[in-house]
Amino acid sequence: MKKKFRVIIFFICFLFVRFDLLAQVSNDGSYILAILPATSSARDGYNYAASVEDLLATAFNGKSRFTLVDRTKITQLESEKTLQKNEDFINGYTVQQSKSLGAQYIISTDISQVNFTKYSKEKAANALMRLTTKTETLTSGINANVVINCKVIDVETGTVKTSKIFNLSEDFDGETIGSVCINKLISSSGNKFNIWVNEAFPIYMKVIKVESLDKKGLPKEILIKGGKEMNLQSSKAFFVLNNSSKIDIFYIEKLAIDGKEYTRNIVVGNATIAEEQGDFSVCKVHSGAKAIQDCLSQGKTLLIKVNRY
Repeated sequence: MKKKFRVIIFFICFLFVRFDLLAQVSNDGSYILAILPATSSARDGYNYAASVEDLLATAFNGKSRFTLVDRTKITQLESEKTLQKNEDFINGYTVQQSKSLGAQYIISTDISQVNFTKYSKEKAANALMRLTTKTETLTSGINANVVINCKVIDVETGTVKTSKIFNLSEDFDGETIGSVCINKLISSSGNKFNIWVNEAFPIYMKVIKVESLDKKGLPKEILIKGGKEMNLQSSKAFFVLNNSSKIDIFYIEKLAIDGKEYTRNIVVGNATIAEEQGDFSVCKVHSGAKAIQDCLSQGKTLLIKVNRY
């Protein structure tokens, strides 16, 4: 009876926030996320849970398109969840309560492996010595290894949107304390997590207007909403800016089939990002100029999705 009462309460909460959640979904890469406290299936892994949580929070907080649910609310949610013993109930509780907090996605992490081993090896003292003599020095240190499993859960469906296993390893010459090396390894892995964040949540940039026309009166350059605020330079997406890689311009078509709604991307042309201008970027059109012009005149929303990270 008590369990049924909880289910009813959760259902009411779902109805209450359902319409608000629909308004939160957008095509510009903006999301509301809930980062759960890190768990550990490895011995002593909980000693580094805080470091992993901070690493994730930094990766998402560093991108203005993400809004994170207050961590204190998530901690309360997890504390309540641990009072229950039924696994299905626990998972359902997490998803439903995350919905009530306004989250679109849940980020969960598990530290599945933590180990460090001491080593000693001979190596040349410096480059000059390698050229002049075979004399080598004995160096000792610690090899640190951490495996972190990350999942992105869609609160709307309760399914895993994407997952990633980070196998982190590094040698620390001169270090003698394993726990210090583990924390250093985690804190120095920020760029890997930044790249994963962009892969898990692709950047969509909206075409705002035609910036300039060619001799035929067709779009030569277009202006898109996306620049510094999309943090392109903090990841490999900067490859797009520096190497003139062509990216697709498309609109999203919605299809209703057998009572279900589906979407697909209809590509109308491609362009390169020529210049970043604060919160905007100017793109040079390479193909599909007429189609781009027609779509904009018809009021269709054109987008650019950055795939290179």
